[in-house]
Amino acid sequence: MLRRAPIETYAFFLVGITPFVLCFFRFCSEMSYSKFAETYLPGFASTLALSYLWMKAFQYLACRQLVLVYTRDFSNQRTFGRILRSCVHQAAIHPFGLIAKPMAALAAIPGFLTFVPLLMLPASIIFSFFQNASILITGERGDFAKCWRLSVIRGRTAASLLLLSLFLRIVVFLNVYTTIGILPYLLKALFGVDTFLSRDFRWLISFSYLVGIGLISYFAVDLLIKAIQVIQVCRADAQTTGQDLQRSLMSLTAGSRKRAPSPFNSLLVLVCLIIPTLTVRAEGSRFRLRQFIRSDLTSEESFVGQVRLPETTQDFRSAYCLCAVDPGGAPGLVSSS
Repeated sequence: MLRRAPIETYAFFLVGITPFVLCFFRFCSEMSYSKFAETYLPGFASTLALSYLWMKAFQYLACRQLVLVYTRDFSNQRTFGRILRSCVHQAAIHPFGLIAKPMAALAAIPGFLTFVPLLMLPASIIFSFFQNASILITGERGDFAKCWRLSVIRGRTAASLLLLSLFLRIVVFLNVYTTIGILPYLLKALFGVDTFLSRDFRWLISFSYLVGIGLISYFAVDLLIKAIQVIQVCRADAQTTGQDLQRSLMSLTAGSRKRAPSPFNSLLVLVCLIIPTLTVRAEGSRFRLRQFIRSDLTSEESFVGQVRLPETTQDFRSAYCLCAVDPGGAPGLVSSS
């Protein structure tokens, strides 16, 4: 589905998440090391909050594009007013996730440590609700109830998706952390380029570096998680409206339609027909040639031996030596090719 997604999907995602990633990294860096952190705190906090709302609005637009790609229903195009109202509702509901998600994560720690799915169920419902909100909350009546109902009904699936996303984020985080961390030391070992990063290793455990790696991992994985959630929501929604049966029937009818053959396919079929025909004609000519040689040799009165008929073209090119007796009684060697 991501391969079939239009360029607008990636444009919405990049335009939305890039300002937030940069603002969050700048906020953490300034508040950790700047001498004027107290002075800059209100401005940086306001900018970070606006960039977060900006990201959530554009994530909704990217998810809407993925929904259109998956359902292939382009008839329900939204106007600018409806899109703006949906973005306002997205900005209204997602700030609550900044409080609910950390609390749910803390409550699910015993479940992650003991691998008990029942203890992870509340956290999976909360995380699934806010993921579904990026897809379903449009400002229409009943969107909130529908989003909550789908999150509760598919609690087990949401728990599996939560574990998958957590594992994927950890793997990507470790890969990016190792790759970026080893680059200064590779430059020093291979090219002799000595930098301040290769002189001290404490930057590998600094707060800014860990935050930056975490943001890069979030940037790389978030769209994939959104795509998986879109598929889950569309499937669950289709089971209540009957659209899943309609898509199945459409796929069956599309598969039964006859497609017009392309010129390449026609040429391929023609070659497949010509090659056996030429092979059969060559075998027939070879058989007639062998019969002619056999009949010509057996018609001679002086033939006294059995002739070995050639089996390959190379045997045809070689000379055949026949031992015969001429009418005068003197043995002679008759050569024929």
